Amino acid sequence: MLLASCLLLDHLKLHGYASMIRKAILSTITDSQLHTADLGGKGSTSEMVQSIMNAIQSSGPRTQRH
Repeated sequence: MLLASCLLLDHLKLHGYASMIRKAILSTITDSQLHTADLGGKGSTSEMVQSIMNAIQSSGPRTQRH
């Protein structure tokens, strides 16, 4: 679902946001301690999502003022 939202953001020409989310997902997936059961691990979905959120927040503010 998160990667699908990146496609929508790209379609809306919000490439920076899409890229930031993709990078957060990929960095989280590479941490084998966070893998959920479907990836062969013991991590929980909430731990995975929290890690993705932390990665996004640590990348700094990305909001645009109009």
